[in-house]
Parts: sequence; C-alpha cells; structure tokens
Amino acid sequence: MFEEALPLARESGNTRDTCNALSTLAYMAACRGDVKRAQALGEESLAIAREAEDTTSVAYASQYLAIAAMIGRHCSRRLWK
Repeated sequence: MFEEALPLARESGNTRDTCNALSTLAYMAACRGDVKRAQALGEESLAIAREAEDTTSVAYASQYLAIAAMIGRHCSRRLWK
C-alpha cells in the first residue's frame, strides 16, 4: 500500500505525505531485517522533512532511523554468535 502511495505523494508535492510514506516504508523494511533499505528510506524522509522544516516529520523519520539502527545492531550481533 505504501509502495503505491509514495509515487502519488511525490507527484502531489505534499511533503508530509511523502515523508510519511518513506518513514513507514523504512519501518517496514527494518521489521523485515532489510536495514540498508530502511536506512536509505529513513535518510531520504529526514532530508525532505528538514528541507520543509516539518518538525513532526523530522521526529518520525528520526525515530524510524533509530529503529533501523537498533535492528541492524541486533542482526550484527546474531551473525557473530
């Protein structure tokens, strides 16, 4: 659903919707263990939110980047055990 929403949000020019879609996709990727994709999506969302000076979207993007980092560390530790 959010994969389909992202292009629509981009086309509309609505930065909050774009950031929301990116952040949600980042969270979903992190939950699947795709940390690199989660980080890329989260960083893109954060950059757009900062440029738009949208503090709510900055907060959400930062949160999802933190989740991706935590999952990434967890997965790394499991690989080395």
